[in-house]
Amino acid sequence: IQDRGFTLLEFSIMLFIMLLIFSFALPGFNLFFESDLSLETKKVAKLLKKLRHQAIIKGESYLVVFDTMKSEYTFKIYAPAEKQLYKSHPDYPEPIKLKSPIEFFSVKKQIKSEETRQFEFEDFEFEKIIGQEFNFNIDSSGFMDMFDIKLKDQNNKIALSVVNIMGDIEIGTEEEL
Repeated sequence: IQDRGFTLLEFSIMLFIMLLIFSFALPGFNLFFESDLSLETKKVAKLLKKLRHQAIIKGESYLVVFDTMKSEYTFKIYAPAEKQLYKSHPDYPEPIKLKSPIEFFSVKKQIKSEETRQFEFEDFEFEKIIGQEFNFNIDSSGFMDMFDIKLKDQNNKIALSVVNIMGDIEIGTEEEL
């Protein structure tokens, strides 16, 4: 009996099945090679998007507070019926700490310039030792304050920008944004 090997059809089917398996496995491999800085930035973006959707569905307004000294952020809910204006968000009662050694590098808020009638970013400078809290709103219609935060670790910096009031978020290095 002669061994003829694989036919072209058998080889094509086997190759297709292998490519299909790799296409499902490859995104999982990406997590092994992604930096903590990138993962932490994506986590902040995911929480902001989730909070925006929650604001629209529940008709609630939220406040996002970035604490640069402690390298943490907090979500608060608008509570005018109570004595304080904002109270802790029930889903996030405790501040969320950035994974060490990641910290906030800079914070910018977009403001409308009266002279040019255009939006531009206003830099907020802060000293790491003194620290500062920066507040950004998400209203009940889902509109968000436009802002730009930069996070850093020992070697790299990455930016997260809310680029329009609809809450579209872009993540990238300083050169990309």
